[in-house]
Amino acid sequence: MTLAPFNKAIPAGVVSLVKKKRAALVSGKMKVFQGPIQDQRGKIKIPAGRSATAQEMLSMKYFVRGVVGTLPGEKK
Repeated sequence: MTLAPFNKAIPAGVVSLVKKKRAALVSGKMKVFQGPIQDQRGKIKIPAGRSATAQEMLSMKYFVRGVVGTLPGEKK
């Protein structure tokens, strides 16, 4: 995973933080999409203590709680 070059206007502390987070993601120490994750209606999609699998992330057909909007073709 690579990052685009940082703009010189970005503070050094932010650059350092982003680089640390990238390293944690690459090493597996930081998990994205870690539960509990709820959909907009409050239904648990990824339970606490578990991270979404690659297949789950690639097949997400819902917005998470707090996202306003609907997916194309979704009924309100």
